[in-house]
Amino acid sequence: MSVAGDHDPQPSRSYTVARQRRLRRVLQSYGILTRERLRDAAGANAWRVPFELTLLRAVRAGRVRRLGRDFYKAGSER
Repeated sequence: MSVAGDHDPQPSRSYTVARQRRLRRVLQSYGILTRERLRDAAGANAWRVPFELTLLRAVRAGRVRRLGRDFYKAGSER
């Protein structure tokens, strides 16, 4: 039994998923955004994981939907 029942044994994965969910929440609030506007609105410049990688993973996971070359909107929650 772990010390904390909600402890994630893979903290780096939790951090990545949390950042993906952050992108989704920002897009839910603002609607459709460009890549650069999404980066700014999410405060991604201070993240440990590069924004581009997080965005790519969020799109693959369905949390963010790509709408062409440089536009994004919120996807489904996972």
